[in-house]
Amino acid sequence: MNNPSILVCKHCYAPQSEHVARYAACPIEGMGNFCFSSLDSTADVQLAQVHELKTDPEPFSAVLSGEKTHEVRTDDRNFKVGDTLVLKETRFTRREMFELGWPLEYTGRRLTRFVTHIQRGYGLPDNLVVMSLAVPH
Repeated sequence: MNNPSILVCKHCYAPQSEHVARYAACPIEGMGNFCFSSLDSTADVQLAQVHELKTDPEPFSAVLSGEKTHEVRTDDRNFKVGDTLVLKETRFTRREMFELGWPLEYTGRRLTRFVTHIQRGYGLPDNLVVMSLAVPH
């Protein structure tokens, strides 16, 4: 017996009904753009994830201003296109916390960005990933 095709978001693979309930429009492509494609099965599809990430003050400000449109991270979370990154600004830098022993404190500022491209390999160390980011619409 054939299963009917399933309409899913081509970015995060969420079913159309779930995606429409969550967003008024495609968060990556914007208003008036449709991001659904047909799948015969969702058996091999991994849904997009939300990753909360500590972010030093300087790169956080660069993402906030729009100057920085990518994120370089250790590739330890199975990042993929369609994932959501929630960047949480820390009061102190990674160096200050790890080398000087200052505490992990957050400023309360957060940014949400969508992963639109993933780069692995091409001279990058095996444990690093570069992600292109888009502002949610």
